[in-house]
This record gives sequence, C-alpha cells and structure tokens, in this order.
Amino acid sequence: MSGRTVPERINEFLVRCAGRAYCDHCIQERLGLRWRQQVQLVTATLAVTSGYRRSSAICDAAT
Repeated sequence: MSGRTVPERINEFLVRCAGRAYCDHCIQERLGLRWRQQVQLVTATLAVTSGYRRSSAICDAAT
C-alpha cells in the first residue's frame, strides 16, 4: 500500500477523472476498497465542499 488514506485516494481518483460522474460502488471497485460505506462517507463529505457535486446522475462507468 502506498500509505495514502482512503479519503486521499478517493480525492485523487475524482481529480484524475474530473468531468466524469462515478457512483460510490464504482469508486469502491476501481480503488479496490472493501467497504462501499467508507466511500459513501467520503463522497458525502466532499459534496459539501465547493469543488465537488453529488447528484443522482447516471454513473459514467455504466456507459
């Protein structure tokens, strides 16, 4: 493991994929994380910042 925290890994993934929408499940799978709830907690927290938006759009990984 690289020593980065789960929130850091999720943030880096979303920054790398800027402009695309990903659901919590797809983020979990792409990062190899064990718990989707962990991802949900981080993405819900990021959603209250100015740099992120959370919505019910279709996940880009599904297309």
